[in-house]
Amino acid sequence: MQRTDRRLTAATCLVALGLVVGPAAAAAPPPGPAAGTSSAGSFEAPRDNLSPAAERAMLDEIGRNVARLRRAGLPAPQRRAAAVTYDFPLRLAPGLPGEAGHYVSALADHDPAAGKVLDYHGGSRTYDSHRGIDIALWPFPWNKLDAGAVQVLAAAAGTIVAKADTNAADRHCGNAGDGGDWNYVALEHADGRMTIYGHLRHLSLTAKAIGQTVARGEVLGTAGSSGNSSGPHLHFEVRTKSFAQEWIDPFAGPHSQAESLWTAQGPYIDPAINLLAVHEGPPSSPDPCLPSVTRFKDRFATPANVYLYAYYRDFQGALPTEVRVHRPDGTLFRSWTYSDDTAFVRASSHAWVAQLAAGEPPGAWRVEATYNGQSHQATFTVEGAPVAPTATAAPTATAAPTATATQVATAAPTATAIQVATAAPTASVPPIAPASPTAPIAPTASATLIAHQLLLPQLRRGR
Repeated sequence: MQRTDRRLTAATCLVALGLVVGPAAAAAPPPGPAAGTSSAGSFEAPRDNLSPAAERAMLDEIGRNVARLRRAGLPAPQRRAAAVTYDFPLRLAPGLPGEAGHYVSALADHDPAAGKVLDYHGGSRTYDSHRGIDIALWPFPWNKLDAGAVQVLAAAAGTIVAKADTNAADRHCGNAGDGGDWNYVALEHADGRMTIYGHLRHLSLTAKAIGQTVARGEVLGTAGSSGNSSGPHLHFEVRTKSFAQEWIDPFAGPHSQAESLWTAQGPYIDPAINLLAVHEGPPSSPDPCLPSVTRFKDRFATPANVYLYAYYRDFQGALPTEVRVHRPDGTLFRSWTYSDDTAFVRASSHAWVAQLAAGEPPGAWRVEATYNGQSHQATFTVEGAPVAPTATAAPTATAAPTATATQVATAAPTATAIQVATAAPTASVPPIAPASPTAPIAPTASATLIAHQLLLPQLRRGR
């Protein structure tokens, strides 16, 4: 943190693949930056891929379904030269606070050698033999799973050629045994390719049957952790025509194909804030496989410690976060800039404690955070009646409200209205020019992180 003062302290929480580092300070933090208790650690992501036998069984089932649909009159796809392009297949359910509820946690592995990995860009954002794109839920992944908060969308229009919703154990966590069959949907597209959407939440799948069509952006289900999965995420995979064994990485890059299959391919590194939130204290996850205790709060009575959290994806500490806290009349309570020496971490949270003294004005307070060129907002309410003027405080001409004091109505969004105009929920992850490095970044679990043993689970993705 670059600037602080007596009434504002800062603490930093870092999460790598779901491991939280350094919880925020307690209710009465000391002046200056506060460090959380942490312990060193790292965890190697295992291979969670579908077994060859299970993969063959899935493809055989899809082949039988397609043959039956052809006999019933479903025409074969046109073998067009141009491939169908795909929109980003996840979005935060409409109406929920936040800019996004997910981050790309693992790309496809292009190195066929056992024990070696290589993503499309030349980095190591993948794990051994991984064939698809893993998109993890963040923040509070288990809470989001239970709430059905992250919707899985059809990346392109297509026909349902397979679906399975037989596994009620959609909360598989860790490596302890096989999670059984996954719940999934497979779509055949107009160019003959197929997309697979795996690890869906039980009973969330579309009611449409095999053979029916879906539109681009139509909801197929919600993200879960069914099958061989270590935490809540979507496994998105593209297959070649005729559903052969060959898979396709939709990203274009030096180690993939020349033409992207995305409608708008996002940057390799996409630093952004998923959620700016207000809490009454540091959230916790006593059990790494259960929902977190979020401690969200939007009403306070002074004096109070107000915990302000920014939940990032693809965090790069060199990109500063500008934070401002405004009183109900629009005047500035505090502002500061945060940056650190973190090179890269896939998901992280950073916390600050705003200490409000007794007598601070009641009403709707506004928090703003700007990171990587994008602005985010959250609000909280200070309770209490306005202070009545004294008998001698006769109003004068100079007591008229200032220009900034008349802007409260438009400057104080509701607690849920924290989405910005650029955060279109159905669009793919938007490219951000300053966030596109020219050289690949190869993060590892031990590169910049210290693991807190009690909090969020490490997400080791696969099928």
